[in-house]
Amino acid sequence: GGGLGGASSSTAPAAPVPGYQQPPPAIGSSADAGRALAELNELEEKVREAEDKVKRAASQSHHYVGFISKFDTMKGYGFVSCSETFKRFGRDIFIDRESYQGAKIGDTVVFSVGFNKKGEVRACDVQKLNEVTRLKQELQAKKQTYMTSVSRSGMGVQAALELIQGKRPAPGEMVDAPSFKRFQRK
Repeated sequence: GGGLGGASSSTAPAAPVPGYQQPPPAIGSSADAGRALAELNELEEKVREAEDKVKRAASQSHHYVGFISKFDTMKGYGFVSCSETFKRFGRDIFIDRESYQGAKIGDTVVFSVGFNKKGEVRACDVQKLNEVTRLKQELQAKKQTYMTSVSRSGMGVQAALELIQGKRPAPGEMVDAPSFKRFQRK
């Protein structure tokens, strides 16, 4: 028997969508703040790992990983920000409309560096990194949610930002929690 109406996973509307979390309630206690922060840190670590992985792969084929920082659709060009190429060339890398197709400002891309007829640096074979871009957007959204719930709870935004940046331990966490060393900005 096929057994219609059985517990078929595809039709159960109650099953949560993977990766989707209910927006958290206002952070009412330090434990909530700690939990939200731990989630944030975990996601940040995921983003960093994903980025490191693509950076390693990219560098082997003389490519770089950056993100689209500006793009003027009217003029048909923009710029890619990347710390490695910035060290080399002292500026963001020019990207033209052909290379930009399907990308948006803020997208993480992998690219190689070439030169135009005038000898100016430009981004070549630009490819959008969907996975890294998606993770970064998720992280951004989580940070936003975290800040919103923090402001509802009456904790100062400054304190919340310092928590995210690992400048101070989350309430109820030990000062020497090793996880905080990892998340301090260089």
